[in-house]
Amino acid sequence: MLKEEWMVVFLLFLPLTAASLTISEVMYAPTADYGGSSNEWIELYNNNGENYSTTSCLLDGAAIGNLSIGPYRYLVIAKVFTTFTNFYPNVTAIDGNFNFNNAGDTIILNCNDTNESFIYTSDLGGLNNDKTLERNFEQEWGESKVEGGTPGQENSIANISFHDLTLVISEVMANPWENDDAPAPDGEWIELLNYGDREIYAGGLKITDANGGNELFIAESSTLGDIFVLP
Repeated sequence: MLKEEWMVVFLLFLPLTAASLTISEVMYAPTADYGGSSNEWIELYNNNGENYSTTSCLLDGAAIGNLSIGPYRYLVIAKVFTTFTNFYPNVTAIDGNFNFNNAGDTIILNCNDTNESFIYTSDLGGLNNDKTLERNFEQEWGESKVEGGTPGQENSIANISFHDLTLVISEVMANPWENDDAPAPDGEWIELLNYGDREIYAGGLKITDANGGNELFIAESSTLGDIFVLP
């Protein structure tokens, strides 16, 4: 699965500065080891410095109820409360009423000051691998770095960029002593440097030569370790 799909997501929402309550994380397709479909859940985030009342809020057409979310705090809505608490005993949650489609779905949050739709597909990540879909600081969505996601706390990809604006080629092994195609660490190789101050997800990026005759996609299936490039 090419993680370049992380950036191909349609979000219909008011600017972050205008909205107070946003959808920040979704668990839509956990395996049986993580409770299966009964452990689906949604995390909402109050990005305002004041308490937020959910009295007017509807999630997929169902009322959330009369709750107050503290400033810069989270609210987790679980499909089956008891299942959720079995896997996340230290996370506060409430019961919800929804059912996600693993192939893709639309989640709609309507409040007095928020009208937000999150449209996802399985290509975005999180399908049957016990990871969630999370939002980062650029308001882009991607797969969580950790199994089980981060309900009730800052997203694992919150400070990660999916862009390569600060990624450069810093070293090249063009003519090794032995076979050019020898497995790493032998053979030819290229070193990338992230000179910025944020972690970058390099999945889906392509390295190619000048005439395009040779190319290499960076992917988890062809990489030792993860492909998040630290600053």
